[in-house]
Amino acid sequence: MNSHHSFLSGSEIGELADKTAGFLSDRGVEVHHEGMCEKLERLGAEIDTTSGNVRFPRKLQEQALMSVPRNFSLAAPDHGGSSGPVLPIPHPAGSFYVCTGTGARGYLDPETGKYRPLRIEDVQTWGRLVGALENVDLCAFPTPTDVPPETVDVHSLNALLKSTTKHVWIQPHTEQTLPYLFDLCAARAGGQENLKERPLASVIACSLTPFRLKAMDIEVILQACEYGLPVHASSLPVIGGTSPITTVGTVLTAAIEVLAMVIMTQLIKPGHPVFALATALGMDMMTGRAVKACPEAMQANAVSAQFLTEAYGLPVHTAGLTSDTFDADGQAMVEHSLYGLTVAAAGAAILGRAGELEAAKTFSPVQLVVDDEIVAALRRLRELQVGLTLEEQSSAWKDILAVSPGGHFLETEHTLRHCREAFRPELFSRQSRDAWEAGGRKTLIDRAGDRCRELLAGAKEPEIPGARIEEMKRIVAEADRILAT
Repeated sequence: MNSHHSFLSGSEIGELADKTAGFLSDRGVEVHHEGMCEKLERLGAEIDTTSGNVRFPRKLQEQALMSVPRNFSLAAPDHGGSSGPVLPIPHPAGSFYVCTGTGARGYLDPETGKYRPLRIEDVQTWGRLVGALENVDLCAFPTPTDVPPETVDVHSLNALLKSTTKHVWIQPHTEQTLPYLFDLCAARAGGQENLKERPLASVIACSLTPFRLKAMDIEVILQACEYGLPVHASSLPVIGGTSPITTVGTVLTAAIEVLAMVIMTQLIKPGHPVFALATALGMDMMTGRAVKACPEAMQANAVSAQFLTEAYGLPVHTAGLTSDTFDADGQAMVEHSLYGLTVAAAGAAILGRAGELEAAKTFSPVQLVVDDEIVAALRRLRELQVGLTLEEQSSAWKDILAVSPGGHFLETEHTLRHCREAFRPELFSRQSRDAWEAGGRKTLIDRAGDRCRELLAGAKEPEIPGARIEEMKRIVAEADRILAT
């Protein structure tokens, strides 16, 4: 039984794959990095040195894609003298992992519920909360507003590495900060060799849609290969703006850009771990504003997840829990749930953007706690989908034949075997009205706020050897001295 929702047939996947390969071999993409172009030319790519256009012959594409690892793992920082959790890719139970949003500068304070600019102390709060949530697996860093803008990603990564026990997802801000970001990861791991053995972080390289790859993102690929950090090869097309207005056109645009980066990574370092990160945004044609949680973007990213997974065997990371609204309100709950359900059903390996509001401009710890509950429900749906077998139907059929009219199934062996498997929510209400009234008529947001404060009160930052802390402090100070003065 196919446990994923299929948007494309096998023949349609083959046709799109052929178009993608044809584009990369005949038209190619622009690569604005002289060193990478020289490496690629030596490895068999066709380079136009004037424009930076790079074409990948079909045989070279096939060679590179054959070396993509089908199984690898993401690690988390060690803590309390023990190793952090390991995330096998693909998920061993056929499920998915969840990552928080990245880059936001706004923050909904969990104590006051008020919006304010995000501060460096909030990054540490975010990291601690993610570490305490059972259903959030990867943590990205936001953008604090109270540190030097030239080194904001260095400060934020440093704060996150000191506060979370989950795998860290890095979105670099500038080419100049890249060495400091990688060095921070090595320092936190206790050395570059330890980092290669247990990659506690992974990093995004993003195209400039359509079909251009900036020097910074090529440098991300090169340094990630050197340090052993998995690469999330990312395309962020805007439907009707930087990509065609229809779903298939957007999926093709994203696939071309993602495949170009995957191929480059494998040519530079065969077998290096890679994700396909295809995350389309919509465009409101009345205002020109980019929107994240529209049905068109949900569909495009779900189709991309199916295509890139089935055509190339790539694990796909895409948006899955995001909203365009400003608060953890009803719209946020609807959009996060619809988005998560759509891309999870399509077979995405990582659902991203948990805790994110206002199209990635705002982070909300309370929304993150709600998302943890939404993910628990989605994972249970996934388990039910995967576990739907004829054997279980046969067991139920015996009970159906045995029960008397007007009887019940409470005492059957079949019921006893499965009665503890049902999803039991932490936040969603199942109590009686009287109990709800007696408890103060609390809404989902009220309960999530209480749970958030409870988790933060009990969350502890990881124990890190003093020598590593000092080395991380030195790296941040050096970045500020070189880049921010």
